[in-house]
Amino acid sequence: MLEVIGEIVRQVALIALLAGLMEMMLPQQALSKYVRLVLGLFVIVAILSPLAESFSRGKALEVMSWDLRPGSELEFKVSEGVMAGSTEGTALEIFQKRLSSQMRTLVALIPGIKDIEVQVEVEPGSPHNTKIRRVHVSVVLDKEASPEEVEARIRQTLAYFYGVDPEAADIDMLPGE
Repeated sequence: MLEVIGEIVRQVALIALLAGLMEMMLPQQALSKYVRLVLGLFVIVAILSPLAESFSRGKALEVMSWDLRPGSELEFKVSEGVMAGSTEGTALEIFQKRLSSQMRTLVALIPGIKDIEVQVEVEPGSPHNTKIRRVHVSVVLDKEASPEEVEARIRQTLAYFYGVDPEAADIDMLPGE
């Protein structure tokens, strides 16, 4: 529990520093209330994501954007002379893992899904300007779920939120127990 509290304090402190810097850099005072609102939302996410993880709700509530814990993929190794996260291949791997996790979290909210796994394939190149090649989705359905309806909603969700062509999604449906 102390680890969770320490993690929350670290993340909230980082957000508070960011908020202070952004308010000082704003050209108009009128925009400061919007910056406070957005950063307040980040504080809420920073507090709730470790708490949700500690309540063992599973990976469906995982928020990857602010994962600054030691040992996370964003932790850079400066001892090698070059930051490990700055190489193109490593950055692309991290991007794929984070994108897969985000998609899994979003698609898990669709009614009728009991469990889900998502893997994303992206075009090789710069992680700053990359395109999604394919999305592989494995779904375990609830007993009463309609596979056709769930599949249609998964394709629709991926298209709306990530711009994934519906034909680029491979969806495997497994019946629930």
